[in-house]
Amino acid sequence: PLLQLVRFNGDKAPKRVKIMAKALRTDIAIESIASEVAKLFERLGLSIGTCLSDYGINENKAELITNSAVTPGRADNNITNFNRNDLMTIVKNLFKI
Repeated sequence: PLLQLVRFNGDKAPKRVKIMAKALRTDIAIESIASEVAKLFERLGLSIGTCLSDYGINENKAELITNSAVTPGRADNNITNFNRNDLMTIVKNLFKI
């Protein structure tokens, strides 16, 4: 969900956005940053941006994923705070890549 987290955090962490844009040599538009992150992973031979349905996971599992995907320790690693509704939005967007 890295690209979804970049998009989610972008509006809430403008200082981090500027740092990421500078490091990726792109403008500060969130979609530009997300695109450059995807290109970086591609150059490294890593898969990113795959839709969950490509793994046979149905969107009706979004609730289950939301309830079990992020533990408090993992959530603490994110650069901004989020609530359950935010997480549900992020998970649902993983079916729209």
